[in-house]
Amino acid sequence: MSEVQDLLASITSENNCLTPTLLYNEGWLVKLVIRAAAGGIDCLPFSFEPQSRWFSEALLHSAFPGSEGTTHADCVIGHFSFGHQTKAGTLLESTCSQLVVCEAKMSSGLSSGTSRARDFDQAARSVASMAKALSRCKLPVDSYRSLGFYVLAPASQIHRGVFSEHMTKVGIKRKLTDRAAMHRDEAHNEELAQWLQDWALPLVDKMDLACFSWEDAIKRISAADASYGASLAEFYALCLRYN
Repeated sequence: MSEVQDLLASITSENNCLTPTLLYNEGWLVKLVIRAAAGGIDCLPFSFEPQSRWFSEALLHSAFPGSEGTTHADCVIGHFSFGHQTKAGTLLESTCSQLVVCEAKMSSGLSSGTSRARDFDQAARSVASMAKALSRCKLPVDSYRSLGFYVLAPASQIHRGVFSEHMTKVGIKRKLTDRAAMHRDEAHNEELAQWLQDWALPLVDKMDLACFSWEDAIKRISAADASYGASLAEFYALCLRYN
């Protein structure tokens, strides 16, 4: 570990061997912020439910297997374990009460649709995968205490409306409905129609869907832990600089 630390410490030196974005990026920033939230600091729009865990780069199974792959979530929070075939494939526990997905951004927006569904963007795809996880768990949507999809991004990106068109419940419902309709002539059409009505649309109705700025998260962390907040602010400044 000391060698790893030495390499990372040299990342901004004149004789660096690694690109600074290997460390100073939204992926590491979200880990540091979520870690603070898991430790009890009120720094995000949601709180950890009792016994909830978090995992970075978790895989969420697609609601449309065969036409698209798994969704790589920057961070998943909730009550889950992993399937036998993969160490990151998310399976909700039978007593699950929370499923939250966080997508971390620095200078980019949400990715566009798939090759088969151009309008099925990253937000809609993530919500669809969440609905697939709920359907496999089989607990009623109304039984969950915490459901949400959040984009964590610079305040400047949020204020410019970079994510606005993707982060509306009306828009996501339409995209989910249109995506399911693409399979109307296939064998599992009835199964998808049932999934849409029983899981996907009720999830959108109940879940929280919002953007939240890194600046606000760091401000809240600083109020609870000034030292960690100051270090995190410095880390964020370097993320902005190198991205």
